[in-house]
Amino acid sequence: MTHPAGVESTISLHALSDGSSHIDWFIDTLGPPHRVRTYRCEGRPDSPGGPWRVEPLPDHRREYLAFEGPISGGRGVLRVLAKGHALIADETPDLVRIVATFGAGPVRVGLTRVSGGSGIAWVAVVSEFSASG
Repeated sequence: MTHPAGVESTISLHALSDGSSHIDWFIDTLGPPHRVRTYRCEGRPDSPGGPWRVEPLPDHRREYLAFEGPISGGRGVLRVLAKGHALIADETPDLVRIVATFGAGPVRVGLTRVSGGSGIAWVAVVSEFSASG
């Protein structure tokens, strides 16, 4: 079901078996085949800050919006940190703007594709949302 502020979204801590961890951000797509857009993040998309590195991942199964626990194949453990809603406000091949709400008020997340010495990367900046931009 679509919420006025967007679709269901979850921020999870992904602890890997090597002891490292990162944030996984899941955003429902609502469309067949019922998959969720997924980003691996160095920072939390519900808290103003950045820039930090973000990596678009292949879409995941919709179950990941609520999944907690060990991931099959020894790929680590997921723990839900926040649940809310997200709205893709604008998208081009080099920029994704998302407005998200996770309880503390809306934030604007800008994902920008950048070129560097090691190839293509994405960075994110999270700011408090204001209707004026």
